Amino acid sequence: MGIFINARRDMVHVEVSGKRNVTASGVQRVIVEGKDWGPAITKVLIELNDYELQPGTFDASYFTVVETAMQITNKRDIVDAYVCDENGHEVNHASKYIALVMWVSPEVGNPMHFNPQTISGEWHTAYSLDTRLVKEISIDEHLTLTTMFLNKKVSLTSIYSRVTPEVNQFKFESNDTYHYAYFVPKTQKDSYPLVIWLHGGGEGGTDLYKCILGNKVVSLIKDDFQNCFDGAYILVPQAKTYWMEGYGTFDSKLQFTPSGKNSDYTESLMALIQDFAGKHPIDPNRIIVGGCSNGGYMALQLMVDYPNYFAAGYPICEGMLDSSITDEQINALAASKTGVYFIYSMDDPVFNHKELTSIPTYNRLKKAGGNVHVSQFNEIVETYLDQKGEEYTHQYSGHFSWVKFFANECEGVFEALSQEKKL
Repeated sequence: MGIFINARRDMVHVEVSGKRNVTASGVQRVIVEGKDWGPAITKVLIELNDYELQPGTFDASYFTVVETAMQITNKRDIVDAYVCDENGHEVNHASKYIALVMWVSPEVGNPMHFNPQTISGEWHTAYSLDTRLVKEISIDEHLTLTTMFLNKKVSLTSIYSRVTPEVNQFKFESNDTYHYAYFVPKTQKDSYPLVIWLHGGGEGGTDLYKCILGNKVVSLIKDDFQNCFDGAYILVPQAKTYWMEGYGTFDSKLQFTPSGKNSDYTESLMALIQDFAGKHPIDPNRIIVGGCSNGGYMALQLMVDYPNYFAAGYPICEGMLDSSITDEQINALAASKTGVYFIYSMDDPVFNHKELTSIPTYNRLKKAGGNVHVSQFNEIVETYLDQKGEEYTHQYSGHFSWVKFFANECEGVFEALSQEKKL
């Protein structure tokens, strides 16, 4: 047995029967994806400094991951492991990148928390991963990897520590008033529908990743949605605060008090939409606006204030008080034949859809002859797989009716929206 020192990295190599045991250093990042409940850390992405590993030389049992988030420590369940590219996609050739795929759920793997003081979602500021190699990996006929030294602290507030392949399909831009993201469809044609998503109250600010990952907005760029439209532009503007600012205020318990005025954002947001539509190949007869909660309010406010501009809207768990909409506005929106697709759950603890918001407005629009539809749920329940691959159900807050929309479980709303055109 021979022992020698690698002077460049100060790593001890032990040679046994002609094969050397080696230690590798590297960097670990996290891959964050959009799920029903919001963002989730789905993979640890390891980049080795000195070695490449071959496909099939290890599996999930070769590693352990212990996560500490906001001083709470949990051992994460690794369900798969493979060599990959820099975005975590599996490859069939040697690579310096390793992906550790971890089980996630509404309670496990969330990189953010809601701050009731700021009424905003925030990235965890204290986050670390203790990732260890617990079995040897054969690098080649001469080398065996026995130990890895990786950074433990992962700064979730840094885009260099977060890998987001889904979000990377959007383009980011800004003007004097807004940051906004948009998606350009892959199909080739002269003009496209434009579908606008307005985020909820927790995704305001200047971090567009929150807008796209805070709700499963990535669903709008995937095949189920895009194929209905034969390709659609997606526009995701971000309010600096929250869309209902000016319309009312929320306290730390999310109790809303109306002001009797419109949102402070109404005119500037409409200007952004018109400017964007004018600079891109958008069909002016197929512009659709929607959003959830605060964004659902803002979508309905835009439709009420500009009844002849939009082909359709999809206000989800919206917070616009029916009493703030005049009969003249109801009649104008109904006469425009703009498709209005209300989506809500009857057990919503934030907004009273039965008496104050969606249902009274739906009834008035229906009576006025409007093109109005509803997807009503009694509760928001979804089915997932546990660590063993067995099904279990999870009940969300009744406010989370956007989960049903993004899962395409709203009575064909994707297809219906794609067929709406301004008269």
